[in-house]
Amino acid sequence: MSDDSSRLITEVGGVIQRDLLAEDGGGYFQDAALLDRLALERLEKIAKDVRVEGWKWAQAIIDFPHAHGLHRYYPEPVALLPEDRERLDAVQAEFDALNEQYGGTDELPDEIDAKFGKLEAEIERLSERQYTYQQEAAARSGAFVVLKRSARCAAKTAATAGMSSRPSPSGSMSAIAKSGSRDRRYGSSGRS
Repeated sequence: MSDDSSRLITEVGGVIQRDLLAEDGGGYFQDAALLDRLALERLEKIAKDVRVEGWKWAQAIIDFPHAHGLHRYYPEPVALLPEDRERLDAVQAEFDALNEQYGGTDELPDEIDAKFGKLEAEIERLSERQYTYQQEAAARSGAFVVLKRSARCAAKTAATAGMSSRPSPSGSMSAIAKSGSRDRRYGSSGRS
């Protein structure tokens, strides 16, 4: 549990049960409903931005409704802008160098762990720009805005009620297209 998460929960009246014997100061949220409410509020803010992109609707939910009965659209790959490609390559090289240096380490120093987190977030942000939904699909479809497994941000999945054919390539819109986080050799991929 991050210090930011702990502070946010306690600021809105939530309680964190701390384990006195834990060396890392870890703990557990006592009010799952409060945590869900805070997550939904944040997802709804993201859903408002998604609606502005031109989607017919956007629904903020915590868990993806796998039995939604809608036809799913998938984003299509597009080339990165040259400056984004250059930045992605530089950040990936920095990530790989740190991973090489700390790959076998069980416990990372806090500043290195934070650096990995920032690099991962930047890699993910730039990588997401490599995928886009067609404008035509967005105009007649909606998007579910859900938490990623890492609980750091949202993923968007496009869906429409009809089982129509794929949209024609009449234009494109940026979108968050992948969920989950990048794996690291030094540890698990789902840090919250």
